[in-house]
Order: sequence, then C-alpha cells, then structure tokens
Amino acid sequence: MTGRLRLSPKAQSDIEDIWNHTSDRWGLTQAEIYLRRLGERMELLSEHPHMGHPCPDIRVGYYRFSYEAHILFYRFVGAGIEVVRILHKAMDVSRHLD
Repeated sequence: MTGRLRLSPKAQSDIEDIWNHTSDRWGLTQAEIYLRRLGERMELLSEHPHMGHPCPDIRVGYYRFSYEAHILFYRFVGAGIEVVRILHKAMDVSRHLD
C-alpha cells in the first residue's frame, strides 16, 4: 500500500475478520478475491480521497466509502488517509466507531 494510505489497528483487525468469515463461508479463493479487490479500492481511495462521502452524523471529519458488503470509514491525516474501520453494512456503526 502507498504511503498515503494507513490502516488503523482496528481496520487491520477488521480485515482479518473479513478474511476469516469469507474463507469459512465461501472458501479461500473467494476470500483472496474479495480482499484483493478491497485492497484495490483502498488504493483508489487513497489516490482520490474525495470519492467518499462525509459522515458528520457519525463523526465529524470521517468519510465513508462503500465496497460490496462493507463500508470503509476513513479520515484525512497529513497528506493521506487513515482507514479507521471496515464494517459490514449490517453492523451498528455507532457501536463500532469510537
């Protein structure tokens, strides 16, 4: 990943959870495909950070960007972005963003 993109520890944990769930439910090949494409979307987002939408109702300064069944929450840091969380669309966002 580029220097303009950083993952918080919780976002890294989210990726591990997505991997585990996807590989258990749909197999290793599908998990590899999904995580590769998720990574590609994060790279694209780091190059075009305004593709996401501000979400001041959730947290001032946070943005959201949807990919398939997940929502990436991120913020601007320095010259890049930090992905704070990667949550499933069915999750209660207010419980998982602190």
